[in-house]
Amino acid sequence: MRKRLISVKISGVSMLPTFHPGDRVLARRVPQSRIAAGDIVVLASQPRTLAQLQAEARPYEIVSWEPHVTADYVRKDSWVIKRVAAVPGELVPPQVRSRVQGEVVPQGSFVALGDNPVNSVDSRHHGYLPLGAILGKVISGRPCREY
Repeated sequence: MRKRLISVKISGVSMLPTFHPGDRVLARRVPQSRIAAGDIVVLASQPRTLAQLQAEARPYEIVSWEPHVTADYVRKDSWVIKRVAAVPGELVPPQVRSRVQGEVVPQGSFVALGDNPVNSVDSRHHGYLPLGAILGKVISGRPCREY
């Protein structure tokens, strides 16, 4: 990814109540060492996984990209937004333990969860995610809701 900042528009419900469909967020590319539990991140999902989820009609958070943002190696329809629940060296959260081996997150991996567990496909389904999948850390959000 060439740009340091990513402007994205939320289009799903997995991060409710934090973000709603139509909200916009700004994410900054940061070193993996600066990612911590509690951060909200934009990450690349495996296109194969997205296709499987579509086939199963499971809800998941798709983040659409803005036309002025380019990424060299990630398709726009494979971006997701989640909250980091644990990083390497931290204990695996209880809700993920049945999907992973070990009690501590291994190097190069992290655990991500949506804020709306009923409507989020995340580490509860896929286990550990690679740190390299993180495209950016959300640094600001702007509601774009109609009341």
